[in-house]
Amino acid sequence: MMVYQVLSIKWRPQQFEDVIGQQHVAMTLQNSIKQERLAHAYLFTGPRGVGKTTTARILAKYLNCKNPRDLNPCNECKNCQEITAGRSFDVLEIDGASNNGVENIRDLREAVKYPPSDGDYKIYIIDEVHMLSNSAFNALLKTLEEPPPHVKFIFATTEPEKVLPTIVSRTQRFDFKRIPLPKIRDLLREICTAEDIEISTGALTLIARKADGSMRDAESLLDQVISFSGQTIDDESVAMILGIVDYDLYLRLSDILQQHDVQGVLDLLAEIIESGYDLGEFLNGLADFWRNLLIINSMDTSDEGLLDVPESFREEFTSAAATYDERDLLRLLNLTLAEQQQFRNVRNQRIYLENFLLKLVHFDESAQLDELLQNLQSGGMVSQSANPDSPSRGARSSQSPAEKKPRRNIGQKKTRFKSADTAETRRSSPESKTTDPGEQQEESTSHEQGEPQQPDLQTFQAKWEPFTEFVKEEKGLLGQFLNECEPVKVQGKVLEVLFDNAFAFHMKNVEQKSAELERLIRQFFQVPVRLKCRAGDTGRTDENEAHDIIDDPITQAIIKNFDGEIIQ
Repeated sequence: MMVYQVLSIKWRPQQFEDVIGQQHVAMTLQNSIKQERLAHAYLFTGPRGVGKTTTARILAKYLNCKNPRDLNPCNECKNCQEITAGRSFDVLEIDGASNNGVENIRDLREAVKYPPSDGDYKIYIIDEVHMLSNSAFNALLKTLEEPPPHVKFIFATTEPEKVLPTIVSRTQRFDFKRIPLPKIRDLLREICTAEDIEISTGALTLIARKADGSMRDAESLLDQVISFSGQTIDDESVAMILGIVDYDLYLRLSDILQQHDVQGVLDLLAEIIESGYDLGEFLNGLADFWRNLLIINSMDTSDEGLLDVPESFREEFTSAAATYDERDLLRLLNLTLAEQQQFRNVRNQRIYLENFLLKLVHFDESAQLDELLQNLQSGGMVSQSANPDSPSRGARSSQSPAEKKPRRNIGQKKTRFKSADTAETRRSSPESKTTDPGEQQEESTSHEQGEPQQPDLQTFQAKWEPFTEFVKEEKGLLGQFLNECEPVKVQGKVLEVLFDNAFAFHMKNVEQKSAELERLIRQFFQVPVRLKCRAGDTGRTDENEAHDIIDDPITQAIIKNFDGEIIQ
């Protein structure tokens, strides 16, 4: 009976150029060969199945090849064939996991003294070198630093961080990259053509995506699919044999989430479980789904490498992406990725996934911060989306405009300072008397149009609250920050304002906008001054401060509209 050779062995690269996705390694090694600058030890690092051990064998074959050509082994001489078959006495492949003791390294140190039997070099390839014990590493140090001229070491590992730095420093390190999906798909198509296998592009994409950057995994998966489907392979058979969730399920889930259909999402999850899909695989696919929609919305999809979607589903994905804002897709992707981290450690995955999907059902669309604050300060409800017809907006507001309670203007709250001198100044100042809105407006206008005056502390203190309202109209939140300070001193043309120590954030923002505020002061008070901020104890208590923050209308509106809570 003929022994079957699996695709990963049958199609193993035999020359440097055949190693997919690692051109930077192949070119460096070939240039080293050309310049005769070969190191005595190499460290190949990277994910599984990307060509580390294969490259080590190609390098070993070249070093002992009888007839090398074009900086590649000939693969025809006796030495090349023996190394390819794994029976060369001069190229020893050692499994670091099962030969990780110090006694194994001692045997190796004795063996390196003897010259090669047939080739020019004796080459030791140690796979998964990070599995060696610390004592084994230490025993290897001296030999690795000054090996005999006829010895070469090639180490391979998927976890370079576990290799002792003293070992790494004695080697030339090459980092192998995860292989891009298009390159895996192209090589699989080439293999299928050579093997007389008929396979769809969508099926190739599914296999390449499942391989997650590993060429060896992709070839093994293709072997498995061929065993199931025979010489003709379609998308459905690949999805079934590999347990890949159908794209249509994610599109249906998207529609259900858009409709906020709780029953629909529970029914869909029950269908996924009954179909035998792995729930972890479903969650991984959901992250890919949000990513593809985000790419469609925000990037040029002319490059197929950016979008992992079969051509048959491209139009449906584009339609689905059009129903989302980029900010919402980014939030959904981040939520799903965060959920993946926790999902592996839970006991009841179904309940955990149900809980997560129900969160997505109640997911509200994003609102820009400037839109949110503008709506809050104008007395309106929080905007959940730039789209006024968004269903989530209507769902958030159950009261009619007539039923809504009047909102207190933040700028109308009294000064928070308890300074006796300041209070006395206010009582004695003629401007502090109560005036009706018409008189106040007329007085503000006269300030704006009057002649420049000398800076006067009493004038600043008396008109500070109208001035903060004026700044709110011009600069929004900057006026709110001014509510937390009080003019306390005028020296020359310098106006000094005092912030409580608890309002360092407000003071920092005012300082950053001091030039703008000085312009507004000059416009409102008709006096040119330079603003100086100072922090100090104003007599306010932390308890009062906490109540003021909690009672602030903006805080209350955010709590109400985003289902927030106060954490003491």
